[in-house]
Amino acid sequence: MARLRKDFSQASIDAAKKWTFNVPASAKPGDSHWDVQIPVNFSVLAKGEKQPELEYGQWEPYVPGPLQPIPWEQDHVADGNNADAIPGDGVFTPDKRFALLTPLSD
Repeated sequence: MARLRKDFSQASIDAAKKWTFNVPASAKPGDSHWDVQIPVNFSVLAKGEKQPELEYGQWEPYVPGPLQPIPWEQDHVADGNNADAIPGDGVFTPDKRFALLTPLSD
């Protein structure tokens, strides 16, 4: 599983390096950087197999993996966020106004 997580992360990073971004409206002059969350979904299919179209009311199975720290993230905002709960079709900035006071396990 660690090998698959590493391979999927590297594939995500390689794809993101080819993207272009517009500066988010929430960025302030003088910010050295900004953080965004972009959901990346993988489907493992046999060669030549097509992704099945979901009918209305059908659910996609989801198996969450372990929480992985973000090595370059400085504010540690995303570490406690539920990144798997954001919609799969957009770019999102972590909202620093909302943070849990205790870990979910408490």
